[in-house]
Amino acid sequence: MLPTPQIGQYVRLDDYEGRLIVKAVSEDGGKVDLVSEGDPKYVRYDVRCVDLLLAEDYSAES
Repeated sequence: MLPTPQIGQYVRLDDYEGRLIVKAVSEDGGKVDLVSEGDPKYVRYDVRCVDLLLAEDYSAES
């Protein structure tokens, strides 16, 4: 089972090139809101966790 990401973690999506940051996690842990690092900001709401791609940077950065 895919682990539920935490706020501040970096994830990837198949249809977006670059890293995205988890900004919010739904109460049931099944969906997240994402925002890009760059400018202009790329924002996606209610992304299913099963659609997230695991990458070597799938961990919170200090």
